[in-house]
Amino acid sequence: MAPPPPFSNAPPGSTRFIVVVPTRERCDTLEWTLQTCVMQEYPNCEIVVSDNASTDDTQRVVSMFRDPRIRYIQTGQRLSMARNWEFALRHAGDGYITFLGDDDGLMPNALSELDHLLRSRGMPEAVAWRKAEYVWPQFWLEALRNYLSVPLGTHIERRQARAMLEQMATWQFTYLQLPCLYNSFVARSAIQRATDGDGVFFHSCIPDVYSAIALASVLDEYDYSHRPYTINGASKHSTGGAHFLQGNDAPSASKFLAENDIPFHPELAMAPCAPIMAAESFLQVRDHLPQRRHLPAIDLSAMLAAAASIATGTQPQVYKSIAEAIHIIGEKNRLSELAEQLLARYPNQPATHSELVTGYRLPVQTLFLFANELGVANIYDAAIACKTIMALSQDNPFGPRNLLQTNLSLAPVYWERAKARLQRRLALRPSKR
Repeated sequence: MAPPPPFSNAPPGSTRFIVVVPTRERCDTLEWTLQTCVMQEYPNCEIVVSDNASTDDTQRVVSMFRDPRIRYIQTGQRLSMARNWEFALRHAGDGYITFLGDDDGLMPNALSELDHLLRSRGMPEAVAWRKAEYVWPQFWLEALRNYLSVPLGTHIERRQARAMLEQMATWQFTYLQLPCLYNSFVARSAIQRATDGDGVFFHSCIPDVYSAIALASVLDEYDYSHRPYTINGASKHSTGGAHFLQGNDAPSASKFLAENDIPFHPELAMAPCAPIMAAESFLQVRDHLPQRRHLPAIDLSAMLAAAASIATGTQPQVYKSIAEAIHIIGEKNRLSELAEQLLARYPNQPATHSELVTGYRLPVQTLFLFANELGVANIYDAAIACKTIMALSQDNPFGPRNLLQTNLSLAPVYWERAKARLQRRLALRPSKR
């Protein structure tokens, strides 16, 4: 499908961005996601809404936005998550592409800032960032509702894809440190190199994780910003949130598993566990992308250890799912004895969310807070609140220098007030006879 031409009022030399929003029957959150998109004062972009056979008011909600940058497409039939992402990707034109969840949002002015960042750094094929996080008020776990985390870092670094993949293969960090399409803008040229001969990009039922591994395997380097340009939302609809917190029995997770038509890799077993999902993507990339530039072999022993370590703090139903997967993976890969040892070492000790951390955590340069007092009720509000906090952080109003400057500038006012108070007290003092 031929991409639409850039808008005529796009600044010369500006970067073309395509924001892809796959959606299905989430019109209540989609409305606010699209609000974060249309508030972008950046003309050279397209917002592709891919409706996966919704039966709610999705089409009406999209039509409410009279914005020529929005393009609404329909799959025509119910597709699995990965197939909907593939369908949407094929309708995205040339430029830098990202995927945005239908309960997530763009930060205010994100596209203009990313245009400047890309051009100032020589137009790398991919730029990734650390996302802000927001839990919608309707989230099923009450203790987490309206919880907001705002990364306050500003550093940008150029990363070597091979080195990052090697660290990922030993489970030293999560896939979001790579150029995942869920927190990156990636040039069409890089996506094309990670596409097989039949024109298929996604070869896993977990498309976001797969995109991170696949793209890193064809890139030499990419940029990573510690400043967020999107905000991740966890709503009552979130498949990932339900899967990781409730296990395979969660309604949305059960629906996802039932509709999946890309089998989980046969050397592994499906479980709500990040190391297992990342390992699955490594193996799918190995099997489907022979033209990749680099892809280290994964250490299944280290993966099982990481999975068991994570499982110990999960809820019992999640622990059960992960433990079963560890057993199966151990049997399939002659690691049964190790699997038994790991599960004995990491019994289930569920963590609670009754006392979530709030305040600024210096090691991760992130502010954690409940957003109720800020009047936040959706992802659009949360994005504006994040941007405001980020701006205040850059000004550093509570830093020693600003405190000193502010108080010195007010010193004459304070002095005049002090004199007036002293004069009033002297006037009230009884005179001596």
